[in-house]
Amino acid sequence: MEEKQHEKKVDTTEVNMFRWMCGYKLKERRRNAEIKEQLEPVNMVFMRDRLSRFRHVERKDEVDWVKACMTIDVDETRQMGRTKKT
Repeated sequence: MEEKQHEKKVDTTEVNMFRWMCGYKLKERRRNAEIKEQLEPVNMVFMRDRLSRFRHVERKDEVDWVKACMTIDVDETRQMGRTKKT
């Protein structure tokens, strides 16, 4: 397959996914640029979700194990390689 054909297929698939995420049907005849404007960048979505999980953990009690895992200090180091056969 030629490189240009491959790029075109990837672009088509991307726009189809955007249409699906926005809930548009192909019959609605929306422009690709219009659909892309409505979506926020993927990395911004990841950052927002990560922050919401962090805020959730921050609100937990100090005795909760999830909150304790944030400040855990591990002294031991593991040995390199696989475990020894016995």
